[in-house]
Amino acid sequence: RDFFSTDGLPSGILQEGVLFVQRPDGRPSGDAFVFFCDEQSGRRALLKHRQRMGTRYIELFRTTQAETLPPIFAPPISTSVATFIPFGKPTPPPFKNGRRRDCLRLRGLPYEAQVQQVVEFLGPHARHVLFQGVHMIYTSIGHPSGEAFIQMESEQAASNASQECHNKYMELGKKKR
Repeated sequence: RDFFSTDGLPSGILQEGVLFVQRPDGRPSGDAFVFFCDEQSGRRALLKHRQRMGTRYIELFRTTQAETLPPIFAPPISTSVATFIPFGKPTPPPFKNGRRRDCLRLRGLPYEAQVQQVVEFLGPHARHVLFQGVHMIYTSIGHPSGEAFIQMESEQAASNASQECHNKYMELGKKKR
């Protein structure tokens, strides 16, 4: 918190707004997500890009809340990177550990895919998707990444959808990916 405090202004980090990412073996990855209470605090935090926290060189990137869901499914990121989330009124992810398997990760989506097409792709399994549970992932410059996370109502629902949709292609118009 002190790192982001400048000119006597508080950091603007939400209470319990720091999420440290761990590797599957439980060791720290060196990455973190920080949730700020407002846009201004987030912008002010980005001014600390490439500064040092103690002896560590810190890189800051604006990201989306969806990219925090769940970090255990994400590919490994450089251990010198810390990711910070500056946007208004976020809530920390609805999980405390990575033991529940009720989230699907879709990769290789057509870049034009929208939430509605993802829901249609899931077919009958879509009825088990949580309200606002489809999270499209975008790059740091706002372009679609071809990935999405889908929060399901249970581990069983996620398992069933995964088994039925595995190796299935989504088609949009003449494009297939």
